[in-house]
Order: sequence, then C-alpha cells, then structure tokens
Amino acid sequence: MKTQIIVLFMTLSTSIVGFSQSQDGKITSLESSWIRLSERNYHPTYSKTQGSPYLNKSFLHAKVGDVVQNALLRYNACQDEFEFINSKNDTLVLNNVAAFSTITITNPKAVYQYVNFTEKSGKFNTGYLVNLFEKNGYILYKRQKIKYYDAIPAKSSYDTSTQARFVPLKDTFFLKKIDGEIFELPSNKKGLLKLFPEKKTEIEIFIKQNDIDLEKEQDVIKLIEYLVL
Repeated sequence: MKTQIIVLFMTLSTSIVGFSQSQDGKITSLESSWIRLSERNYHPTYSKTQGSPYLNKSFLHAKVGDVVQNALLRYNACQDEFEFINSKNDTLVLNNVAAFSTITITNPKAVYQYVNFTEKSGKFNTGYLVNLFEKNGYILYKRQKIKYYDAIPAKSSYDTSTQARFVPLKDTFFLKKIDGEIFELPSNKKGLLKLFPEKKTEIEIFIKQNDIDLEKEQDVIKLIEYLVL
C-alpha cells in the first residue's frame, strides 16, 4: 500500500512539473507554475486605514525572474512582497524563491532583487531592494518601506483618537561590494568616511563641490558612481 502511495505521489508530481514547464524546462507563466503561490490574507481594517501599503496601487507589467510570460504585479512596501491577480480574479502573493528573485517593472522601469543585506543597526535581513545602478562589480540599491500603525482610541473625552494609517518611510540605500556583501549606507558624511577611510579627502571635496545630500537618491548615485570608478 505504501509503495502504491509513493508511486501515485511521484506520478502526480511529474505531471504537475510537466504541465507547468516548457520543453526547455522554463516556467511558462505564473498561472501554470508548479511553484506554490500563497493567497493574501488581508486585514479587514485596511479599508478604513489612512494611506496605502502600496507606493503605486496599480498593477504594472513586469518580467518575473525566469518566467517566460510577463505578468501584472504591484509591490506591497508594507509587507515587502509582490502581488498579482490571476485569471480567477484572486489576489496572490509570489513566494520568495530563486526563480522569482528578480522582478523587472517595465514602466516606470525598476528592477527589484530579493537579496540578503545588513542594516545599519547590524541586523541581518532579507527582502526586496531596488537596483539603482551597477558598476565595476558594485551595486547600489534602494530600500522602499511603508509602516503600518494601529489605531489608538481616545483614553478619555480630553484625548483624540488616532486612525490606523500607513506611513511611507524615507528610502535607505545599500551598497553591494565585489565580495557580495550588501550593507546599508550611512546617511551622514561622518559615517560614510568611516566606510571609505582611504578616500576621506576625495569624499569631502566631492561632497562640498557637488552639494551632496546623502538622503537624496540622485546625489547618492552620483557619489557612489564617483567612489567605485
């Protein structure tokens, strides 16, 4: 009996893989993928929440990793995950697997990569970062984040209640070095100089001459491009 069950399981598994992949072994679409997709469990209070967990509520055309067919996706910056709507009109969430690790939004162009990185606090994390540019083995990333705050009821008639809300946080920037390590860039000159002590004078001159703000994306790109020449 156990042998029959094992044979049946292997047969079903083979059938699923065969159906969902093309002859060259590539995943044909998100709809047919044998890789499991998780259905989103939405909080019922979200409809009464100020703001949005999405930087862009629209589903945009995207190329997903190794998947042959493009799909319509949107990024949930609060949950740090990508969603799409299938043919049954269900909202689904992509699993964080190697085949889906790079997601390229067509318009406006943006490349998200699911990577391991170290935050400024020293905390090790994994999530989606936006690839801003690559040069000489280095990659500059941007992290987008929206935080959810619960509603706070008034404790007395003198207090004011606070509605649940989504609040966009400031973008943070990460640098991938040639050795593969990805770490958060400091948002001040003092911290940056500690990372590149051998270029201390050059950095100080460049920041002063170009009026660099380490919290502005274009300024950070300009500075890192200069540093990794």
